[in-house]
Amino acid sequence: MGTEFIYEERGKTSKTKLVIHHSGDSGDLILNTVQMHDAKHMQGLQIPVQQPDMNFAILEGTAREVWICTNDTISGASSSACGQGV
Repeated sequence: MGTEFIYEERGKTSKTKLVIHHSGDSGDLILNTVQMHDAKHMQGLQIPVQQPDMNFAILEGTAREVWICTNDTISGASSSACGQGV
């Protein structure tokens, strides 16, 4: 255990805080088994990810762009991507 100076707005102050200094081989790793235990229980609640249908995604995206450009033209607003073949 040791102390370090506290920095406030990049300036060193006279305040100190307690810190833990680890000794031994710096290559040693600490394994958080509690977090692993919790993850085991949480994985059962995970919602499976569904891959999107690419044809549907392309058609849906195109339809939204056409709708946006059409509504922008009607309202007088101009979207930068409308009519530019982007």
